[in-house]
Amino acid sequence: PTVGSALGVQPIVHIEDAGDNLVVDGGEIFVTAQLLQGGIPSPLPLHGPSCTSIECVLPCFPPQPCPTASMRCPSCLPAELRNFTLPTNGSDPKYRQIEEAVDPKGVFILQAFGGIANFSVLSLETVGEDFHIRFTSFPLRWADSSLRLSVSAGTPWKLGFVHRPAGFQAETRFREQPILQVQDVGGNRMYVNGGTIVATLWGPGELGNANGTRLLPARNLVVTVMSGEAKFVDLRVDRPGPGLAILFTSTICFTLHSARLEASRAAAANSNSTSSQPDTSGRTLSSLAQWYGISPGCLPAYTGHFTVTEPPTEMSVSRSPRTSLILQPLVGQPIIHILDNSGRLVDFESGRRVVTVSLVADASREPAVLGGMLRVVCCSGVCPFTDLSIDRGQAGYRLLFSSPPFSDVYSDLFDVVGPSRLAMLTQPWGGLAGRPFAVQPRVIITDEWGATMLTQPW
Repeated sequence: PTVGSALGVQPIVHIEDAGDNLVVDGGEIFVTAQLLQGGIPSPLPLHGPSCTSIECVLPCFPPQPCPTASMRCPSCLPAELRNFTLPTNGSDPKYRQIEEAVDPKGVFILQAFGGIANFSVLSLETVGEDFHIRFTSFPLRWADSSLRLSVSAGTPWKLGFVHRPAGFQAETRFREQPILQVQDVGGNRMYVNGGTIVATLWGPGELGNANGTRLLPARNLVVTVMSGEAKFVDLRVDRPGPGLAILFTSTICFTLHSARLEASRAAAANSNSTSSQPDTSGRTLSSLAQWYGISPGCLPAYTGHFTVTEPPTEMSVSRSPRTSLILQPLVGQPIIHILDNSGRLVDFESGRRVVTVSLVADASREPAVLGGMLRVVCCSGVCPFTDLSIDRGQAGYRLLFSSPPFSDVYSDLFDVVGPSRLAMLTQPWGGLAGRPFAVQPRVIITDEWGATMLTQPW
């Protein structure tokens, strides 16, 4: 088979007795199918059908899980389709429920009826050789498929990220520029040439309206696919704002997806269910893609929402330590954020900004030492400390964070509990030279507040 396509011959498994006779009335028996490679159980999963609901998948980025009869269309749909209830009688082929189910270990489980487990939708989504399928049903002896399977790459199906864009600052090229691949349904790279991938900026407005914010430069928004890959360069957004996203689309998979859309439209036209009719806005199934401005080609790649900021202007303490134990990592290790003048996290700052921490000096305190890594490098505007500790138990500690040219910032006050001083409980008394004291000394360990430390040995 090719990646993502159902096995040409689907397996049929019999439940038999010791004489190889079919056991028709064997009770409730479930058969598990697991992939082997080279005779060894493989972590690679077997797969079933992809969702065929054009209404509930195509407009959603990333695609939503397959709907069932008890679900409503995902919330990413427009209002006129959002409350559309899927048919409950199973008559519409677009919403047919599949009895096979996949568990977190990547194995398929199917109930056997009349002693026969008739698999119908198994497929493999990883290129490779020497595959077999093992069928098990405890406590019965397992059975392995006799034919060796070799899986080749499938047809172009979707766009996938090699590198996601990252680091967004207005009028500044992204810190990480996007690189995309044309992939089959299993995520394997398709070494195709020709065709283009188009980048489109979406915003928080209706149907992705970016409200005048632009993705620049315009000449770099369309990239030709070479060996299945497209590398974007110098992309930037012209002004700050929240809730932006980039949608990457391509027509290089047009033939496959056009056929898929038309098949779904034909199925809808032949169905007696209400879902076969145009929705309340008058749009047909096959026009949904055009409604969103998306060609029915490769499944798109979507960055998810991000915020474009202005240049950084200040630091902020996102998390301060809480009451902690002496010589142990502080509870709630501090986290510093790099912000712009509107209080937005500047994720453009990554790998270059260093923040230093120190204890605030206080003449009324006993000297204490701050241990751990006292300098951290910020990643995407977040500067986390991980192993700070203090060697003396006292109340009212405060940390100072510095990273020129920003102004210093302070943590909230916090306490460190643990041994702070020694106190004589019993003074030594009496005795002769070379002989034990008549009364031996007793010393107790107390915390900052004079309480005896009883919780553990010191």
